[in-house]
Amino acid sequence: MPNVLRIVMSSRKGGAGKTVVTVLLARELARQGARVLVLDLDPQSVGSSMRLGADITSPLNYTALDLVRGSKGREFRPQTIIPDRLDVVAGNQRDLGALEVQLAESFAESRLTRGPDARRWILDARLSNIETGYDFVLVDTPTGFGEITTNALEAAHLVLSPIDMASADNVESVRDLLDHVAELSHRPDLYFVPNKAARRETQWAEALQRAVELCGERLLLTAILPASTAVPQAMSAHRDIVSGSNTATLLTQAVWQLGQFIISHAAKPPTAAIGGGAQ
Repeated sequence: MPNVLRIVMSSRKGGAGKTVVTVLLARELARQGARVLVLDLDPQSVGSSMRLGADITSPLNYTALDLVRGSKGREFRPQTIIPDRLDVVAGNQRDLGALEVQLAESFAESRLTRGPDARRWILDARLSNIETGYDFVLVDTPTGFGEITTNALEAAHLVLSPIDMASADNVESVRDLLDHVAELSHRPDLYFVPNKAARRETQWAEALQRAVELCGERLLLTAILPASTAVPQAMSAHRDIVSGSNTATLLTQAVWQLGQFIISHAAKPPTAAIGGGAQ
């Protein structure tokens, strides 16, 4: 794998826990000794930024819009959450709304010069300029498959998709992501994370059976995240989860397992070629 592993969080269904898993995983990887950068690209809630405790008031010193603009943007200045361990490129609704337009215009220009086979390479190229010194880059994306999400998926080495396991109907949304990733210019590794699991509920068993049918070996059964009241408490306090109950303990164990999976995945040989810094 590359020196820096880019992990894109993507889910077609809102409320699946994409942002929460981003924050939990970022803190866990940092706790295990990795250097982590979070890139908040979700303009609907900018939840990763807020839940990490970043300042999202305007004007921000550095945003994803600066990243995409390259040499025309401001110097790379992420916000520090944990010194020497965890940084974030924060977002707010104004800047990330402009980002969707900027990426659409860049892709339209690329199609004019390179034809219909042009790919969405901008984020891939720009990340290669700023990710040196990090072990992992985590990218939180919008729910829809617009320009922001598709650019992020094109830049990904690994895609993690949380599934809301409250019902089997929620699981059906994985089809959309599987189809969308299959149409990319390259094939990032894709895994699904069972989230909000309530093992005592009948619907949980039905959801798990359907997830196994649709996802197969891509379903991370070693990292099943239970529904827990410890999550909002930790998010609001911008800290790791405290294992104050059996459910919270299961959650911290699952997040640790997810971190271990990511670290071991980073050591594997690459399974798909990334387009690199230019097209």
